[in-house]
Amino acid sequence: TFSKHRVVMELTSEYGRHFHKRVVAAKPPHTFWPTDLEVPFTEYDDIVPGMSAPTRLIIGRDAMSHLPARTIFQWTAGDMNMEEVLEDELSNGMSTLLINKEGEAERVVSLVLIRIERYDEIFVKVGLVRGTRREVEVKLPGGKLCASELPGERADLILAEKLWPIAEHIAIVASSRNEEHKQSKRFTVKTKYIQTIFQARVKEG
Repeated sequence: TFSKHRVVMELTSEYGRHFHKRVVAAKPPHTFWPTDLEVPFTEYDDIVPGMSAPTRLIIGRDAMSHLPARTIFQWTAGDMNMEEVLEDELSNGMSTLLINKEGEAERVVSLVLIRIERYDEIFVKVGLVRGTRREVEVKLPGGKLCASELPGERADLILAEKLWPIAEHIAIVASSRNEEHKQSKRFTVKTKYIQTIFQARVKEG
C-alpha cells in the first residue's frame, strides 16, 4: 500500500512540475498567452509524452492492462513479442500509451513541424539519403517530441540543428495543433498523432 501511495505521489509531483513549466512558457510567438479557461499544451496527452521514461512506463503498463483481450492474443501469436516492442518504444520516447478521456488505452505519437512561408511558397523537405540510396520524401521539416521537452523547445532545436544554414533568417510567428486518429497496423492499437505546427516566415532584409 505504501509503495502504491509513493508511486502516486511521484507521478502527481512530476505531472505538476510539467504543468507549471507549460504555464510559465506560455507566451507568443510559440503559443498564445494562458487564460482562466485554457493553458496551451496542458492536456493530459500533451503532458504525459514529455514526462520521464520511468513515469511513462508506469502509465503505459497500466494502460496495457486495459487493452482488449484480442489485442494481447494478436501480440503473442506472432514471431515477435509485441508487448516488449511497445515497451521499448515507450522507454525510448517514440510513443506513449495512456488511458484517454473515453477510458480506453490509446497510443500517442507527438510530432513538431515547422511550416516556413515566403509569399506564396512553402519550405519543405523533398528527400533523404539512406546509405547510397536517395529517397523522395516530401514533408515539412520536423521531429518527434522528446521527454521533458516543450513543443517550442523542439521547434527551436529543429531550426538550430536541421535548418541551421537559414535559421537566423527565420522567425516563428504562431503555432497550431492538429490531431489525427488511426489504428496502428503494427500494434493494432488506437493511436492519436498530435502535430504541433509552428508557422514561420522569412525575415525581411
